[in-house]
Amino acid sequence: PPPPSPPPPPECEVWVAMCVRAPDGVANPSVPPYPTLANCELMAAYAEGLSGGALDFTCEPIYDLQINGSFVGTCVRAIAYGSLEVNAVCSAAAANSFSGLYEAAGYANYTCNLEGATSTTCGCSDVGTSPQCQNFSPPP
Repeated sequence: PPPPSPPPPPECEVWVAMCVRAPDGVANPSVPPYPTLANCELMAAYAEGLSGGALDFTCEPIYDLQINGSFVGTCVRAIAYGSLEVNAVCSAAAANSFSGLYEAAGYANYTCNLEGATSTTCGCSDVGTSPQCQNFSPPP
């Protein structure tokens, strides 16, 4: 009899997300603007590049980041479906504390109030956060 066919590879979901935390009363140009769908499209293209073009990422609607019911920021998220290659994208997206993801999404000049996250349904998950933006200290 013919050998049994190998089991199909698992179907995995992968997503990458980026949030900008609310400025919390900090007024200074270092506070990044909230992401738009344009930022999401840039992030999705970056994630597709990490997969070598194997995955097709789709942006979801912009959503609020809430903790205990309080608004703490605004996020964009892109999702794709594939097999185990999703874990390579997840690992690569989280590299260097998500700096490549932030840069690709248009936030290369910002170093605070950013959050990155990535997860797959096949065993990879990571989150990153940058420091809270500070007020400029008044000149002496």
